[in-house]
This record gives sequence, structure tokens and C-alpha cells, in this order.
Amino acid sequence: MANILDFSTDQVFRSLEDLKNWVQNIARSQGYVTVTKRSKAATFGFKSKVFLCCDRSIPRNKKSGNKKINCPFELIAKYLKAQDGWKLQVVRDDHNHEPSMYMEETRLVHDLTELNVKPLDILSTIKQQNENNVSSLKTIYNCRHKFMISQREGRSPIQNVMHILHTKGYSYEYRLNESTNELEELFFVHPISLQMWQAFPYVVLMDATYKTNKYNLPFLEIVGVTSTRLTFSIAFAFMHSEKTSNYAWALTCLKLTINDSFCPCVIVTDRDLALMKACEDVFPQSNHLLCRWHIFNDITKHCRKHIKSDKTWGSLHPIWKKLVESPTPSAYMQAYADLQSLLSKDPVVFGYLYNTWLEKYPDKFVSLWTDKSTNFGNSTTNRVESQHPKLKKHLASRKCDLDKFKYVIETVVQSYDTAIKESFTRSIIIRKPKFKDEIFNSLRHHVSEHALDKILEELCRLKGFVPTLENCGCQLRTCFGLPCAHELAMYVDAGSPIPLDSIDIFWRMLDFKPCVFVDYGNLNVVDHMQRWKEKFNNQPDHVKYSYIRMMEEIIDPSKIMINEPSVKKNNRGRPKVKRGHHQSQAPHRYSCSELNQEPPRHSSSFFDLNDEPTRHSSSFFDLNDEPTRHNSSFFDLNDEPTRHNSSFFDLNDEPTRHNSSFFDLNDEPTRHNSSFFDLNDEPARHSSFFMGMNEEPIDQCSYQFDLNEEQTCQWSYQFDLKEKAAKEHSSLLKEIPSIFHPYITCIQNVRGDGNCGFRSVAVCLGYDENEWLFIRQQLYDELLTSYEDYSRVFIGCNGVLDSLSFFMTDRTAPPEHYMLMPQTGILIANRFGVIVQFLTTVGPVTFFPLWRGPSEFQNHRVLTLHLYT
Repeated sequence: MANILDFSTDQVFRSLEDLKNWVQNIARSQGYVTVTKRSKAATFGFKSKVFLCCDRSIPRNKKSGNKKINCPFELIAKYLKAQDGWKLQVVRDDHNHEPSMYMEETRLVHDLTELNVKPLDILSTIKQQNENNVSSLKTIYNCRHKFMISQREGRSPIQNVMHILHTKGYSYEYRLNESTNELEELFFVHPISLQMWQAFPYVVLMDATYKTNKYNLPFLEIVGVTSTRLTFSIAFAFMHSEKTSNYAWALTCLKLTINDSFCPCVIVTDRDLALMKACEDVFPQSNHLLCRWHIFNDITKHCRKHIKSDKTWGSLHPIWKKLVESPTPSAYMQAYADLQSLLSKDPVVFGYLYNTWLEKYPDKFVSLWTDKSTNFGNSTTNRVESQHPKLKKHLASRKCDLDKFKYVIETVVQSYDTAIKESFTRSIIIRKPKFKDEIFNSLRHHVSEHALDKILEELCRLKGFVPTLENCGCQLRTCFGLPCAHELAMYVDAGSPIPLDSIDIFWRMLDFKPCVFVDYGNLNVVDHMQRWKEKFNNQPDHVKYSYIRMMEEIIDPSKIMINEPSVKKNNRGRPKVKRGHHQSQAPHRYSCSELNQEPPRHSSSFFDLNDEPTRHSSSFFDLNDEPTRHNSSFFDLNDEPTRHNSSFFDLNDEPTRHNSSFFDLNDEPTRHNSSFFDLNDEPARHSSFFMGMNEEPIDQCSYQFDLNEEQTCQWSYQFDLKEKAAKEHSSLLKEIPSIFHPYITCIQNVRGDGNCGFRSVAVCLGYDENEWLFIRQQLYDELLTSYEDYSRVFIGCNGVLDSLSFFMTDRTAPPEHYMLMPQTGILIANRFGVIVQFLTTVGPVTFFPLWRGPSEFQNHRVLTLHLYT
């Protein structure tokens, strides 16, 4: 028997709702919930008596399970006409069950949700507090969902975002699509971040990331650095695309937060041309640097495949690092000469390094130029890159609503605030023995520990070295804003401490006080309202109504009428640079941008073999007609091929940035006649396939099959399997296990030039088979960018890499560059997000994408390959 609650009272309640609330508060304080059991009406339909009971008092329904156990608790609320109020009568105030922890646990779920705790961790916490709790993970998700819905209070997701930004004191700006009224871009700064930004506006690092929200909007993160070398978030922006205009708008919003009162000393980004142009336009006085880490990653991506010698490749990194960190012109020229000598046998690689980096941007990443201006030692965007996984870890989903960022941003900013204040306190209070010398007397407790460490390192240079203005280099002064060797030598000789004024203000900031005065101009609202009122009175009624509506939206942003952004497709990666197509005859030289651009998919990958084929320039030809000559598809082998300067793609061209690791195969594919097969259905029994005419067998072929090709003209024709193909090429089907023969509906001929495996993959993906070079490039990039991961998946990564390293279009691929199976099957599955079936006489092997799960694909595509010799 549970404890009895005291509901006895002589109080007369003014309304029935007041009485119910009073009863509910007492019951909930002890872990019980009361509900209305029934009511009794007077003559004129007015409720004069209401019966209240426990939520577990209604008898159990035997047909379905529930938590009702016929609890005897009962109260009666009576209306007293003489006193015009309600009186409570207690029938029974005891329960036949223990109090529930429901309300307490619900409040705990709400509190932990606001702290951005994961549902699984919330469930574990509840289980630890109450071993008898039977809640499941679904219960936690439902409770969280109800809580978030209640927090919106009937507002749409976008209205809730605006409400949160307004009530929490964010500085924010947004832009709409004028035709659809959809939210396109949103910029916002947390109030604590604004305080940090105004205290440390010297260094700005920025980078965009993806897969953070259900609208697939790119998410721009802008971070800064404190005097204690800790990172903090400055601002965030959702952008419709990554063009110069989008970046310029976001940076202009950032500039408005300090009202153009200060310009950052240094801005560090990667080599995104749109972002670089926007930085130049909005912050022309800032020193713009390129991330060294991104630069060497690009070098690895574009040059590793051309350097065959492991020794040369192993020497490239230290020589490149020496060149980048060269402090003097002589050191730079020596490193440049060493680089030339190392790559004397690899002119394509050296041409890429020179034309792409050393000729255009040396002043943005080489120390000889970058150290001439203050950057406080920031030369990479690793700080902002490291914030992306932290943010996504808190989001815990790629399909979040924008209003969920409220909890995430609060958590991230609060963690920065706590850590930075702790570092400030440590620099002010703690006195380390290594700084006990008298030369630090004026700096201790007033300067960041990191600045003292840099000065101590410079003091160590003085041992055995007599610095002068000529031989000092002054890197510490020009780059970090700290006394360099020849200045420190003066203080040491004079026996005086380093003066505090010789330290840049950046290192002396140990709090969040604004370093500069931000002038926001005239903030007298009376003057602005008077002008607004005068303009308002001169407008017609419909314009006045519009003015009032806009004023209400400013006062209460939760009433703003904005549509949700439309879901973007294929947002990952920046817009590709358009380049003119080469008009020369084959062989064709492919540039980096061409190899990274996804080729157009064919209108039909496979054809219905029972129909008369449509005459098409890229599918079928009338063999009695002269074939059409096409620059990029077919070649006349009787003509002398054009001699091209380089068989490799042009590395001197500026490569297009291609950030996508996967292709978006979640879109519903175009339904062809026979593009992809439903493996759960009984396949139709077909009797015809494609094959080439007058062709001899080749050394290697693949399914879709290469049926005996002798010439390079890619002519296809249609034959009936029963009449000719079964007789002439029955040996071809013997290469495939007989169990699969009834399920083969069609076979498409591809050219047998040693690239047939890659041609087959192109055909299966819906491209033209001539896009084999694109397939090779994508698989090569997949292996190179995740080399360490694949080295743990299968043995022989170097062999696979070598087999993919063939980009010649004017010759047949040698056997060492044939598609190497089954290892390449893993790369195909991961790169293109498909299921790969590899048929062998020993037995079939199936590969699934390793980096993504089944739930991330709306449609599962299956590629079936068979290689034979």
C-alpha cells in the first residue's frame, strides 16, 4: 500500500481548472497523475460534479494489455452555487501501487536533451537511477520528439529558428529566394562568440563542410584564435551554394558585426577560388594565406601517380617542406634548385608544382613572404577542419532540422568559453620555473604562456650567436609580434627586463574585453521611429499593412512567414570550372578537371534486344554506311593518329576542385529498358545479345562482354542468339558459371584495349564506355585518399594502385594495368555506392560499400562483372 496523500482542504476554488491544477500539483509531487473519470451535469447542462481518479484506476481491459490496475483513488469536485466556486471532497486518497518515476524521468530526459546528450546515454543514465525502469531507446526518442515539438509551441522549423536566434541574443542575417520565399542563406553569431570575436579579431580561419542538415545546404564555419592558442567559433552560415556572391554575403555579415571598425590581420583558407575572391573583395587590407596542409594534399593527389620511384616520392615531402619554410631568398633558391634536381625525370610533376602553386601563390604560403606580415604562426586551416567532426558528433545525424543547431551551438560555444577562461587564469596565476629569470619580470602574469615560450626559444638562439639587425631575420617580430633575437640581446646586455610594450597587444589579451571600440553609429531609436512614422503616414493602406506586418516580424520573429529551403541535390563539392572542349583529333589529352567531372549518362545503358534498334550516332550504325567520325568517341584507324605532346592529362591547367568521395546514387535512376535488374524477381528468359562483327578474341574481356574485337571502330549490331551467337560464340558463355546462364538477358560489346573492365563499369553506371578514363581516375582517387584504410582491408594496395595508374588514350593498356580483381571490386562499391558481384568459375564474390550502410541508399544498384582471359 502506498503512502496516503492529504487532499483535505476547505478552500473554495474560483474555477474547475484551478481545482484540477491544485490536485495535479500535489499528486505529481509524489509521483502520481490524476485524470477526469466522469462528470455529472445539472438541469441546464452545466457541470456541477466532476469525479477525479488516478490514471491507473480504470479497470484493466482484458483484450489488450495496459497499465490500469483499478486503483481506488477517487476525488469529487462539487460546484457550490451559494459561494460561486468549487469545493473538493475526498472519497479515497490512497493508491494500490507505488508512485511512478515517470514525471521525474521525463524532466531528466528534457534536461539532458537540452545539454545535447545522446539518447543512448540518456537511457543509460535513467537505468542507473532506477533499475526497475523498463524504458527502451524508442521511448527516449519519443520523449525527446515530444519535448522538441512542445518547445516549438506551434511554430514551423524556420519560425522556431528565428525565434531562438532572437530570444537568445544572436546576431543574425538571412536572405530569401524572392520567387519562392524560401530561406536560402542564414548567418548567425552566438553572443559569447561575438564577445570573443571583438576581443580577438586578428586571426580568421574558415572552411565549409557538408552533410549537416536535411536540406543539404553547405555549412560555413568561421573560427578565431586566442592569445593562449585556443580555437573559438566566430560565426556560422548556411549557404545556398559556394559561389563568390555567397561567400561575399557571409563575409559582409561578419564585417557588420564589428561595423568595419577593425580588419583581421590574417585570413587563412584553402584554395577555393570563389572564397579567395570574396576575401579579397570584403577584406582587401587583410593578409590572405593558403593552407599548407591542403596544398600538400593536392600535390599528393595529383602527383603521386606520376612518380614511379618510391625514393623520389619519399624525398619530395622534406624538400617541399624546406622550400615552403624558407626564411631567406637564398634558402628559397637553394630549395627550389633541389626540387628541380629531384624532379628532373618527372617534368610533368614539376610543371604542376610550378604552374599551379609556385608561380601564382608563393606569397600566400612560403615563409619568405608570409612571415613579413603578422600571422601569429597560423599557416593552416587545421583548426577549423578539426571543428567539423566535433560539430557532426554533436549533431549525430546528417538530416537535422536547422533548429537543432541551437543545442549544438550552445554546447560548442560553452565548452570553448570554459576552456579559454581557464587558460587565461592559468597564464595570470601560475608561475612556471622556466620563466623565473629577471628578464621576464614585466611579462609574468600579463602575457600568454605561449608568448613566453616563443621568447624563451629565441633566447636560446643567443647562445653562441651574436645577433645583429642584418643577420637576425626578425621573424619573431614580423610574424608573431614578439621581440626577436637582436632585440632580446639588447635587453640581456643591459640587464633590464623585457618591457611589456614590446609585446603585441594580441598576446597581452587575457580576457574578453574588446580590443577596439566598435562604433555602431546613431542608436537613438526615437529618431529612426520618427522617420519611419513619417514615411508610414504617407503610404496607402495596403502598404501600411505591409509595414505593420514587417514591424511585427521584427518584434516577434516567430511570426515571420518564410518557407523551408528546398532540398539540394549533389551539393557536395564546389561548382566545377567550365573549360572549353578540345577540338583536336584523337588521341585526346585529358586535363585534371575533365577527369574529375562526372560524364553525362547515356539515355539507355542497355537495350531491348527484341526491338528494331534505333539508328543513333552513339549506339548503332548501319554497317553499309560510312561511319560518322567523332572527335572524342570513334577514330578511323586507317588515318595516322595525331601526335600529342603528352599522353598524360594536363597538370599545368588549374585543376577543378572535386570534394565528392561518393556519387549521389540516392536519386531515383532513369528507368531504361534494361538498365538494372531486380534480383528478387525471376528474370525473363532472353535469347539475344550484342556482339561485334569480324572480331578476334582478345586476351582479356569483361562482362558486359568484349566479344572478339579486332578493330578499334566500336560498331555494334544485333543478332539473334539462337541463330548465330549460340553457334559462333558458345565458348564465351562457358567462361561464366552455367548456373547464371538462364539469368543473362543481354550482353553489350565493349572495346578490348586492356581497359575493358573499366569500360564495363562505365556502361553499368549508365555512362558511355569511352568514359573508362573517368572510371580509372575515380578509382585511383578512392584508393589514394583512403590508402591507410584500404591497406587494412586487403593485401597488395601498391599492386592495385599500379594497375590503376594508366591514363594513356593513344595506346592499349598493358597487362599490368588490367583491372585487378577482386580488390578493385571493393573500390567500385565504395566510390560509386553500388553492390558489385564478381563472377568466377570458382564461385561468385559480392562487395558492398564499406563506408555507408543500407539505410543511406534509397535504391540499391547492382553491377555484375566477369573477367576472362
